[in-house]
Amino acid sequence: MQLFDSRGWTAVINDDLSSTALSIGAFGVGVLTGVIGLVVAKFAPVDWTVGFGADDTTRYGKNPNVIFGGLGFIAGFSMAMILANLVITALHTIFVCFAEDPVSFQRSHPEHYNELILTWRHFQPDALVAAYGSYV
Repeated sequence: MQLFDSRGWTAVINDDLSSTALSIGAFGVGVLTGVIGLVVAKFAPVDWTVGFGADDTTRYGKNPNVIFGGLGFIAGFSMAMILANLVITALHTIFVCFAEDPVSFQRSHPEHYNELILTWRHFQPDALVAAYGSYV
């Protein structure tokens, strides 16, 4: 946090909405796979649901729809969150590396650097001057 405080980038941390958006997307994937689990439970052969007590669906936890839907949601949400966390970590790494040494980023990836700087100047025109004393 000291790196971001010294560069005046605390607003960047507060404005990072990517993790929220990706988490909501992962929840949506979980809901979709849960619905797929419900459809599978509805049209599954009877042999698949005998072990769940399919003939007695009044007891809580014995309904195969709940089991298949719940397992589908958990599996889909978990896998989507693994991928979302990979993307979130990559985004945070880019911001930390840019805050640490923007000139190195410019040398190694000039087209991405220019795109980031142009976008940054559009939304936060004075942030780069405040952090580095120039437009980097």
